[in-house]
Amino acid sequence: MLTKLPSKTRVYIFGSYLRASSPKDLDVLVLYDANECSPLLAYKTFKILFDKLNEITSLPVDPTLLSYSEEYNVGFLSQIDFFEIKEINELTNCSSGQFKAALVLHSQKRATLNCPL
Repeated sequence: MLTKLPSKTRVYIFGSYLRASSPKDLDVLVLYDANECSPLLAYKTFKILFDKLNEITSLPVDPTLLSYSEEYNVGFLSQIDFFEIKEINELTNCSSGQFKAALVLHSQKRATLNCPL
């Protein structure tokens, strides 16, 4: 599912999607290297990712894009609960009509994030 992203890019899911049984949106944080992806082009670079996540979840994607230096200055990750997505290996339809995806998370262990993603 994930397209090739610029190297040194990290993608995180956070917010109500992780806590609520019926989230209203999908909060996505993208950390990127400003030397490899111009801040002026960052949204356009990652739009295909946001569109695909919207297509899969049927939720509006609320993206936050930060360069590594911006994240260092703000400390965003230290303030939130999150899953880091390394890749989405497979996508299947649950019997409920929702989706689940086998994700490779920050721990480098395979985990399953159950419906609705």
